[in-house]
Amino acid sequence: RGEAVRNMIANAVARMGRIDVLVNNAGIQHTASIEEFPVEKWDAILALNLSAVFHATAAALPYMKQQGA
Repeated sequence: RGEAVRNMIANAVARMGRIDVLVNNAGIQHTASIEEFPVEKWDAILALNLSAVFHATAAALPYMKQQGA
């Protein structure tokens, strides 16, 4: 997944020339008691709400620092 995000950022830079701002705007939730909360849902929530933000920021930051953004 990290590789897909890095490719997305690289493609954006190739197409647009630079990245001036990164908005990590995605999230999911699932509500249930902990006894009924599926581990698969928990993993999906962490993957999108936390890991995706990490991967996108890590991929975009070198470009942004290089251009002084």
